[in-house]
Amino acid sequence: MIAAVKFSRVNNLLVSTRGVGHSFPGTSVAGGMVIGPSEMNSVRVDPITRTARAEGGTKCGAHDWESQTFGLVTSVCNNHDTGIGGFTLGGGMG
Repeated sequence: MIAAVKFSRVNNLLVSTRGVGHSFPGTSVAGGMVIGPSEMNSVRVDPITRTARAEGGTKCGAHDWESQTFGLVTSVCNNHDTGIGGFTLGGGMG
């Protein structure tokens, strides 16, 4: 991803990020280069502090699954296929 940002800078390209591609009309795409963090989907849950760290390409279902492994629930979103990054930032509206 760092190489993509450097490439876009050198070539004067607009950059937008795409979470997991759940925005059907593509409203989060500004034109130019699109960087998609879908492979960045790790979730780490700390059952003692009851906190979770999730990467930008994580889907809600994966976040829920990891939380439930420790008997915890999450209020991240209501669709297992939605990305938590886009949901957190307003639902793919860019």
